[in-house]
Amino acid sequence: MLLLAIAMLSAGTINDNRQKIFDIDSDAYRAVKALYISHGYALPSTSGPWSGAELEMMLRRLDGAYLTAEEERIYSYAESIITEKPRFSPNDMFGFGIEGIINGEVYLHANKNSFTDPDEYAMKPGMFFGDYNTPVPLLKLPFETWISDSVYGYMSLDLGTVRNVHSLTDSISKDGNIIGYKYKGSVITHNLIFIPPTAFSDFNMNFPYRAFGSFGGSWWNVSIGRDRLSWGPGETGNFVIGDQIPYHNNARVSFFTDSFKYIFSASAFIHPMNYMKDFYGDGRYYYSPEFSQLLERQGIRMFISHRLEWRIFNKVNMALTEGIMYQSENTFDPLVLSPTAIFHNYYIRGNANSVLSLEIDWAVAPHWNLYGQFVLDELQMFGEYTSEGTAPSGLGYMLGTKFSYPMGDGVLYGSIEAVYTDPYLYLRDDGTSYKGDRYGNNFVVAFPEFVSEDKTDMNLASYALQFLGYRFGGDAIVANINMGYEVFGEWYAEGNLMYMVHGTFNELTRWKKVQEDRNPSTPTSSLPYSESYDLTYTGNADAPEHLLIFTLEGGIEPIWKLELYSRSDLVLIWNKDNVQGDFAADFQFTAGVRYSI
Repeated sequence: MLLLAIAMLSAGTINDNRQKIFDIDSDAYRAVKALYISHGYALPSTSGPWSGAELEMMLRRLDGAYLTAEEERIYSYAESIITEKPRFSPNDMFGFGIEGIINGEVYLHANKNSFTDPDEYAMKPGMFFGDYNTPVPLLKLPFETWISDSVYGYMSLDLGTVRNVHSLTDSISKDGNIIGYKYKGSVITHNLIFIPPTAFSDFNMNFPYRAFGSFGGSWWNVSIGRDRLSWGPGETGNFVIGDQIPYHNNARVSFFTDSFKYIFSASAFIHPMNYMKDFYGDGRYYYSPEFSQLLERQGIRMFISHRLEWRIFNKVNMALTEGIMYQSENTFDPLVLSPTAIFHNYYIRGNANSVLSLEIDWAVAPHWNLYGQFVLDELQMFGEYTSEGTAPSGLGYMLGTKFSYPMGDGVLYGSIEAVYTDPYLYLRDDGTSYKGDRYGNNFVVAFPEFVSEDKTDMNLASYALQFLGYRFGGDAIVANINMGYEVFGEWYAEGNLMYMVHGTFNELTRWKKVQEDRNPSTPTSSLPYSESYDLTYTGNADAPEHLLIFTLEGGIEPIWKLELYSRSDLVLIWNKDNVQGDFAADFQFTAGVRYSI
């Protein structure tokens, strides 16, 4: 009703509507970014998704500048997407579009014994090993609406399978409780619904992954609904909000000009009291992934953040982001929604965990950009150590460079990136015990999903965990090199080489105070005090894991609306799962065809 009221008060037509929200993988944004780097501009805003009005403002910054013939082609391509009109428009005040996208994919890998977890297949283009691995839906039905010049709506029905079907599961029980899942590997799988090994119970009922309403003007936008977010210039991920999260249930407002941008955002997540249980009644909580839909979900949990971006003479960008993970079992304090407050200074450690990040990128020269990120989750100050210990530091650092060089009908692009994260980054206690015995208030978030195992109770489902920020979490050292060539709208080819050393800390590591001589450094070789929220952990982690992945992928659109694509990964892991001497290798291959009608 609010969106309709706004539309009725507007005098503009859908021809001037730029409130469409372009997702974080948008071709239009990638084209604008390639132009900026090539032309010697600092990166366009790295906090996505973006409204059409904001993307158009980014593109118009290049008006009046000298562009080569190759850059002009990329400019025209981006402009055609940003200014695209509704597919159907009965009148000047209303338009809509509906599309059917058919995806057929097949996944193969050689080592079905060592690689069984569905997150150990980097199936889709752009994914990284370990990402939350939702298969591409067999049928996707996006529906869009435009009302006057100020309102836009989007919803996509994704008809596909749950991710677990790619590794059929058996549950792991202890003392009558489901504490985890054991996956059965398979050499070949696919995304075709109802064709073995899939069954009716494997149908993914978690859609839509994108559905929202948007309204705004030429310099502002408000969006409410479900979408993916990504804040930062990183290639392997970002520190506060990473692109690996399957969706945010989110409300945000943004204001943008040629030199400044402000965002206030709130994303709702599931309170950990729903998946962390006191199994033995001793006050120590453990991860309990399985749940029944018949039970009432409890608690309030929100990630609330604001971000300021400054653009200096088109050569330097600086972004400052502050956020808190706010959670409560039974109350909500509306004061945390103040867009001008400093969240850290609310003095509510029992309810909130704060994070702060700084990002800078610099257009060193035409075709070359240098960028960096820093995140502060927890910082030990001099003299803070006590006999009881103190909170361990949780910091992260990123340094990288990108290049973009138009050649022929396309653009040659690449990047080099290095990342270091402290072991305790994103982890924390609940603010009251300082022991990590309870479920904690950290930056690990849960998503519900069905589980593909033999069962008769269709009300059963499970929670999967992901870091909210950097995809690999803390206790990681990452180096990544990427290079590719793309003719926008026609074809692309890309290669990526990633090396990572990852210590024993993960999403379920218990937080602890530390003494000065026991503050762990990356990479760790054992868990502190050998404690984990995971009851399946046997205490055998004794070495950093070394991961080397070489990826080749590409795609082509041979005729209108038809796309063929493939991806291959060579995966080599030393000390797999942090067990000294365990080596595993795998060759993974994905091939797909996509057709839009």
